[in-house]
Amino acid sequence: MNPERHSLIELALKHPQVTITVSLLLCLAGIYSLFAMPRQEFPEFKVRQGLVVGIFPGASSQQVDEQLAKPLQNYLFGFKEVDRSKTYSYSKEGQTVVFVEVNPDVKEPDLFWAKLRLGLQELKAQQLPPQVLALVGTNDFGDASAVLLTITSKTRNYRELEYYLEKLEDEFRVNPAVSKVKHFGLQKEQITVYADPARLSHYGVKPAMLAAALQLEGALGYGGSVKGKKLEIPIHLPPRFNSEADVAEQIVYAAPDGAIVRVKDIARVVREYDIEDSYIEADGTRAVVLSLEIRYGHNIVEFGKEVDKIIAAFKRDNPPDIEITKVADMPGIVTDSITHFFRDFGIAIISVIVVVMLLLPRRVAAVAAITIPVCLLQSLFLLQLLGVELNRVSLGMLVVVLGMIVDNAIVVIDNHVEKLDHGEDVYTSAWTSARELAVPIFTATLAIIFAFLPIWFLMTGMAKDFTGVMPPTVIVTLFTSMLVAILLVPTLSFMFIKTGLHPGGRKKSGVSVLDRLQGFYDKHLQKAMARPKRTVALGVAVIAAGLLGLYLLPQQSFPELERDQFAVEIYFPEGTSLESNAETTKKMASILKNDKRIKSVVSFIGTSSPRFHTLYAPQIPAKNYSQLIVQVTGGNYETTVEVLKEYDHKYRDAFPEAHMRWKQLVFLPAEAPVEVRISGNSIASVKDFSAKVRKIMAEEKDIIWLRDDFREPRISADLDMDREAANRLGITRAMLGASVAMNRGGLPVSTVWEGDYPRTVTLKYEKGKSSAPEDLENQYVSGLLSPQPVLLRQVAAIRPGFSEGQVVRRNGRITMTLRGDVAFGKLAAPVFKRISKKIAAIEKPASIEIAYGGERQQMLEVFTPLTESLIVSVVAIFLILLFQFQKLRLAFLIMATMPLSILSAVLGMAILGYPFGLTSFVGLIALFGIVIRNGIILISYAHELEAKGMSVHDAAIAAGKRRLRPIFLTASAAAVGVTPLILSGSKLWGPLGTVICFGLIGSTVFTLYILPAAYALYGEKEEYVHES
Repeated sequence: MNPERHSLIELALKHPQVTITVSLLLCLAGIYSLFAMPRQEFPEFKVRQGLVVGIFPGASSQQVDEQLAKPLQNYLFGFKEVDRSKTYSYSKEGQTVVFVEVNPDVKEPDLFWAKLRLGLQELKAQQLPPQVLALVGTNDFGDASAVLLTITSKTRNYRELEYYLEKLEDEFRVNPAVSKVKHFGLQKEQITVYADPARLSHYGVKPAMLAAALQLEGALGYGGSVKGKKLEIPIHLPPRFNSEADVAEQIVYAAPDGAIVRVKDIARVVREYDIEDSYIEADGTRAVVLSLEIRYGHNIVEFGKEVDKIIAAFKRDNPPDIEITKVADMPGIVTDSITHFFRDFGIAIISVIVVVMLLLPRRVAAVAAITIPVCLLQSLFLLQLLGVELNRVSLGMLVVVLGMIVDNAIVVIDNHVEKLDHGEDVYTSAWTSARELAVPIFTATLAIIFAFLPIWFLMTGMAKDFTGVMPPTVIVTLFTSMLVAILLVPTLSFMFIKTGLHPGGRKKSGVSVLDRLQGFYDKHLQKAMARPKRTVALGVAVIAAGLLGLYLLPQQSFPELERDQFAVEIYFPEGTSLESNAETTKKMASILKNDKRIKSVVSFIGTSSPRFHTLYAPQIPAKNYSQLIVQVTGGNYETTVEVLKEYDHKYRDAFPEAHMRWKQLVFLPAEAPVEVRISGNSIASVKDFSAKVRKIMAEEKDIIWLRDDFREPRISADLDMDREAANRLGITRAMLGASVAMNRGGLPVSTVWEGDYPRTVTLKYEKGKSSAPEDLENQYVSGLLSPQPVLLRQVAAIRPGFSEGQVVRRNGRITMTLRGDVAFGKLAAPVFKRISKKIAAIEKPASIEIAYGGERQQMLEVFTPLTESLIVSVVAIFLILLFQFQKLRLAFLIMATMPLSILSAVLGMAILGYPFGLTSFVGLIALFGIVIRNGIILISYAHELEAKGMSVHDAAIAAGKRRLRPIFLTASAAAVGVTPLILSGSKLWGPLGTVICFGLIGSTVFTLYILPAAYALYGEKEEYVHES
């Protein structure tokens, strides 16, 4: 005799101890995962950009571009791993920087960069001018700091600060969670030899002789070894210079008559910090900066606690005047962000439970409510196994699916209660209620999953990094919810729900909310069904209005980051000295520091901060650039916005020699929200067309700072050598350059080591003598055949010249990018729309190409794959419905619930003032998946009734009446679940919550009235006959 076969659902009910025990164990594992999962604020953004830096001393920006940047880009484009469209170079006086973008499909970028670095040396040796001194590639450019620390002291010099910084570095390096430790702002102590031109002339010593004496003595020599019969003994030469005194005593020249000329006779030797390029200050005090990066997969919150412990121990064991301050604290940001999100998440859970408890009887509501924490905890365990971390995106998706989690349970419980009301026994009712709905629940779950699944495969770039965690979170959570609904809920229903809502057909005393709603709906459904064509026409109008509203909504790919921190970027004209830069920067820093709303100001003078946020790229160091990192008090984002608006209006152009750019941290990786790129074959043609575009952009009222990336032309002093006079004196071009360089910046000639601390010995002319630009012609120049140095004007004429401040190549072509910042409170998309129409009307030469960057480029990179994902999702959902119902009409009817939800979602966005961006697009995708469930529940029941012999018209009415309760309950739970996202005021998550909440409200109403009418008109069997 064959054993009786049972379905999995019935087996789960037959063995409740096993079912409940397994569920409890998975919940306990989920509690562990909740505390053990890695945490971040956002998913890791992979910056696939690196730098190749070439040094070409003495070359103008155009020479650097033509002789170095152009062949370098051509070489780079020979690698299939390089994304040509996003690779560009900045060429300026003496150097080029190529920003190399690696294609997204490259799995191991580090291997590519290792290969590239080897190839760069071969390129330098074989194809580039010999004057190119260095060609270096690095892919550390995209690494972001988890913690930035400033180390300051009002009494210590840079050497002492470096000592304490290295001690602190050693403490951090032993932490396994630390991946890289970097330092910035160090100033090396050097020994400077200030040569006096008058003394050089008096003693007849040429600068080249002085340099040679120092170089030869400082060189490390090899003394060989003494070989014996049994031993070989190495010979060590005397130590090199040990101090500046040794340098001063070095003999430069010994005459035949015994006269000796030492360095101290012709030069002044001093130990000093000669800050030429850049330095850092924190609240007006000299500072060095330490950057800590975290290894992927580690819990950043725990990492922050370890960092705090190390800092506390360091402060305890070292002098009190050494101050350590956090400039950027990602662990703290993540802690606050995740804490606030958990608060909203908790409110969402409680809100859903409250809604269920209010709308359903106590025992019924309790069973439905208990499935929420069960599903969430079990999902967390499975997500940890898949390597998903807790961040604002994964938590946001848990909030989104919160209403969906309880949906399945509500539908099964509602069916169980209905069966009890019809007299079935509790056991049979419990397992058959789940069995009957298993396929519709599976179909609805599959529909929502396929709404998100294409995102996993079609998104690219930064948007893929952001959304990549969404599909696994949704898939795992919904499958868990489905299994709980069909395996655990029948057991709980059997144990706790023994009677229906109306046992024996008796009505309970009192009228519940659902009863009142049912009566109202029944009455108005009859009216809608009396004129089905008019009802369906209304639905068509709703869909058209929704699509039109969606088109008219303002757009923004990502909102600003909500931080208590902002940056001030200070731009000066090309050629500005570091001293002039510092004077203005310090004034601005002092003004900020005196504001009570400001907690700290760190000044990066002549450079920019390390990358303290993944999408905020640092600038290339330059003497005409500075940056301030400002933190407001109280950790309040609203204070950040308030200060930014006030100071931007007041100080944007308050300093005539500089432009202050008050920059709120954003997700936009471009340098400006509005960018127009003009490419051509020559600088002249590009500039000519750019002038026409610039005029259009200058007329746009919402653009507050218009500039281009060629910068201002730079004044130069061009030396026109008298070849004959120079040849007579034995002065070559190289000797002339060395003499000028020694006067302007100094020549390194040796190194003095003090233990492991090196001091460079630099040779310069005495300060104040031939140091001003106008005195350049009076500088001394030495030649091989001249007995004494001669004045520069004797061998060269000085002529004023101009060169491009910077030359840019993008994708191998000369490209000028016009950049415009947008006024606070304005969106870039409308600005772009206005100027692009005017730019398109300009007559364009065939050699000129126009492309757009900034917000426009990011919107295309975000919305294009999202649109493709939506199309694939719709097609996949349609195929799922067609496979289940095997009727084209039914599939199309259910699909109609999607566009019916758009109008109310758009109205919600407009009412709350949100632009349409990535998260609202994701909300729309989620909304479509949710509303499909309502259509499946209603149409599948109507189809079932019709199959039993009921007319199409009667089946449509009966299905609407019967499915009102589960549709209303599930929609209410889902809408209430995302309400905390709206109430949080978050610019990132508020739009997503708004789309789902408002979309569900409108869709529920339209679905319950329009879908039955459409089914009555386009049903499968009988044609509807109007009954007057």
